[in-house]
Amino acid sequence: MQTFLQRLRLGTRIFVAVGNVAVMVAAANVPAAVVADVPVSVATPKPKATASPAPNRVLLSGYERNFYFARQNASGYPKGIGQINQAAFEAALNVHAAYTLPSTPWTLGATYVYANPLGANGACANVSQYGPGGGCQQYPKTVNTYKATDTTLPGFPIATLAEAYVQYKTHLFNVKVGDQLFTTPWANPSDTRVKPAYYQGIDAHYTFAPGWSVGVSRIMAWESRSASDFNESTLITLNANGTFNPTPGFLLGNVTYTRGTNVSADANYYEFYNIANLLWVEGKLYFYGNSPIKPYIAAHVGTENSNGTALAGLVTASLVGLQGGANLGNNVNLTAGFDILPVRSQTLVLPKGVTCSASSHEISGNVGYFLPTSGTPNCLRGAPGTATIYYGGIASPYTDGYTSDPSFTTSISQGLMERQSPGDAVKLIGTYQSTNRKFKAIVSRAFYNYTNPAGSENTYETDLDGTYFFNKVTSGPYHGLEFRDRYMERTQSNTVQFGGSPLFKANRVQLEYDF
Repeated sequence: MQTFLQRLRLGTRIFVAVGNVAVMVAAANVPAAVVADVPVSVATPKPKATASPAPNRVLLSGYERNFYFARQNASGYPKGIGQINQAAFEAALNVHAAYTLPSTPWTLGATYVYANPLGANGACANVSQYGPGGGCQQYPKTVNTYKATDTTLPGFPIATLAEAYVQYKTHLFNVKVGDQLFTTPWANPSDTRVKPAYYQGIDAHYTFAPGWSVGVSRIMAWESRSASDFNESTLITLNANGTFNPTPGFLLGNVTYTRGTNVSADANYYEFYNIANLLWVEGKLYFYGNSPIKPYIAAHVGTENSNGTALAGLVTASLVGLQGGANLGNNVNLTAGFDILPVRSQTLVLPKGVTCSASSHEISGNVGYFLPTSGTPNCLRGAPGTATIYYGGIASPYTDGYTSDPSFTTSISQGLMERQSPGDAVKLIGTYQSTNRKFKAIVSRAFYNYTNPAGSENTYETDLDGTYFFNKVTSGPYHGLEFRDRYMERTQSNTVQFGGSPLFKANRVQLEYDF
């Protein structure tokens, strides 16, 4: 399979070069997984689906995106992100090509992504600064100039053949093999910067009855949104020095059901090898589907347990969530959601060198459990040499820090999964869409309760998200020009005792042309 994928990608590189983008294909790639993303993203709508190409021709599509990201950090290194405020700019070009073989269900597809800060980020716009001996690791302790550059865009040049696949598609059966965009609840594109995440493997689906389909996917590697090559890393198995513990990827089986536009449900079973098994079931029901109010209720439930070598530590978690919403008039939609991850505890004899802080109630060292981070207290001292630890968070290898998980309460900068913590959360959302469909605004307020017997810790977040769409899309190469601004503000309690950022603000501005 690896040899096949390499040959497929090589052939597609030649195809793209012929298409007058050879100069980009020759650009140097950034070493894979040179820097980890941090939890400062925002869940956005899924990337626009690419229409099936007409027979006997090549379909080209994509976007040019300009992205500026600034954030205000309010707590000292290393507990928080550093006293230095950060900002970065990046421009990106994404070009997708698909060719359907004449009179067949076979399609060849490829996507090329090139991004460059255009010199806007100073020394950290140079890829060499992120290699061994470079000064632009995520948060160097000594060089303030480097700390001032946000690296999650990533803020340095990247060039990658992100998709290279073969697809067989009929009205009942669809299979795609190769490097591809992949959208499932707990492994998805997370397209909230200049480049989505891509996945390498096989994705197959079969429709066996009206409204019913079954699927199986085997993903062997992925390319994160800040990398330019496929590798076996994840977002929760990175080491402190930026290297990663490789995993064999994951296996996914799922069943979906839809009935018209009013009922949808799916069940998904992930085996994240050497991390955890996750069962996820979700459903949505619209009442009075013909009513302009369109009230609905949605629910999801998930359970997760560690497996194999448990690279993230022992995981035991259960999540339950409810959401309801309705339209208020023709332009406004209101939504309320709730999630809960029950706290779990275990009293342990601490391994040699591992301690539980009497003041911050935080474990120092490895106890073999998947513990909360970012200010959630996770231990209480007991008899000499023992402690009770508190855990219960979901380990999400491909969305942790990206805020693209399917929970109802994840916000722009954080959710229960980003804290890797048990707790409960409530989120209220109001959406406004202008009558001419040119302006859309989303306002949300979320409350997160991470309190457990080790201490009390709460977080609040307010998000503002506005998008203006310019000319209407008609036939032709123009598929949209939009300007988007997202602002968030998060406050956190008891950070003097437990750590974390007492105040965090971020603003991201995006101008995108779709073709």
